Order: sequence, then C-alpha cells, then structure tokens
Amino acid sequence: MRGFEMEALKTAEELSPNKQRALVALLSTPKIVDAAAQAGLGESTVRGYLQDPQFKQAYHEERSRMLAEGVSRLQQGAVKAADVFLAGLDDKDAEVRIRAARSLWEFLGRGIETERKIREQEEILERLELLEEERKYGHGY
Repeated sequence: MRGFEMEALKTAEELSPNKQRALVALLSTPKIVDAAAQAGLGESTVRGYLQDPQFKQAYHEERSRMLAEGVSRLQQGAVKAADVFLAGLDDKDAEVRIRAARSLWEFLGRGIETERKIREQEEILERLELLEEERKYGHGY
C-alpha cells in the first residue's frame, strides 16, 4: 500500500473494512466503476457509500489532505521554476525571452491576486471570529 492509502485508513478507521477499501480505491482511481472493481465491491455499493454522511466526510477530508500535500510538493519546486523563468529572460533567442517574460508576468499576476484573496479571506475569518465572540459573550458594542 502507498503512504496516502495507509493514512486514509487511519483517518477513517471507524469505517467498516468494505468502506475503508472503497475509500482507498476512490482516492487512487479516477472513476467510481474502477474504484468499485479495485475494492472488490459493486458500483452501486460504492455509490451508496458516497451518500453516507460519515463516509462522505472521510472521503472529503482525505481528498483535501491529499490536495494540500500536492500543493506543498509543488511549492517546493517553485524556486526552481522561478530560476527557469529568470534564465529564459537571458536566453539568446528573442522568442524564448518574450515567452519567458510573458509567462513570468502572467504567473506573477496570478500569484499576487491569489495572495490578495488569501489576505481578504483571513480578514473575513478574523471578523467572523470577533462577531462570534461578541455573540457568545454578549459584548455587543
């Protein structure tokens, strides 16, 4: 078993063995029919599991965890990618320099916009926490 499969089983250890197999299969295959075959279960059984709140929660938690791990791995390569972009700016071929510059500006713009959205979300969450505390403790000013 791969590492994420073992972790998925830890997170969802209160699920039945069949549901655990279905969870691992769903996380490692692109289609429900393939997951059902991999888990040795019927497709309708796996589809039924996806309607179960406990199973659905475990599935979504594991997908989120896997996505976070993937993003983390990509972040580790960000410096190398930036070096490639920057090296392209000094290439002898003008077309390569233009493509590198265009790509650099596009990705830089997306990164700045993403950071702005993250800051806005953090501010909103802070405000919500303050409102929740005020509501909880009755400190309406």
